[in-house]
Amino acid sequence: LDLQQRSGQAATLYICWKNVGEDLIKLGRADEGLEALYQAHRSIDDPAGSTASAIWREIVDGEISRHNLAAAHRECDAFVQQSEAAAAPQLFRGSALLARADLEMEEGHYGNAVDSVKAASEAVTGKEAELFGYEPVYELMSLGMVAMQSLPYAEAMALVGRIDREFPKLPFAISAYARQILDYRRRMAGDFDALLRDDG
Repeated sequence: LDLQQRSGQAATLYICWKNVGEDLIKLGRADEGLEALYQAHRSIDDPAGSTASAIWREIVDGEISRHNLAAAHRECDAFVQQSEAAAAPQLFRGSALLARADLEMEEGHYGNAVDSVKAASEAVTGKEAELFGYEPVYELMSLGMVAMQSLPYAEAMALVGRIDREFPKLPFAISAYARQILDYRRRMAGDFDALLRDDG
């Protein structure tokens, strides 16, 4: 990083800042790592490209991880606002909506998070959807696990059932995973009658 800064070749400096930031976060140095990611975002040459969206989502998630929700909201709102510009690529729009889902999940707004994941999934079409389609799947799997641990039994059941119904076009069916979540919650709640009915 220091050598590249001194060389004056700044076009790809954001890649170095991104790598440094990610490494620092992995080492548990979140404050320094986030500052490097902010620097990467400020330095990037294509602010609406796929790398920019990845960095911005990392920033939102990093602020969430250090419980700075005001900063997470600031960055997420700016990310979504920029993604709504007419010229914004659809992958950028999808990533912004997933960042919003991350924040909504952190704040316990699970229904809103499902809405954001659905909007992200619908925002990316064509060939790009084949690759991006896995991102909503991972988000829904995380959402299901978090909700399973946090929501009352009946609400968790309703949320996972909604996930199962509303995402029929994902790269692979979420229904099996949703069923595992439901069965786990039923076991936790002692609802063995429902388990036996389904098995029958």
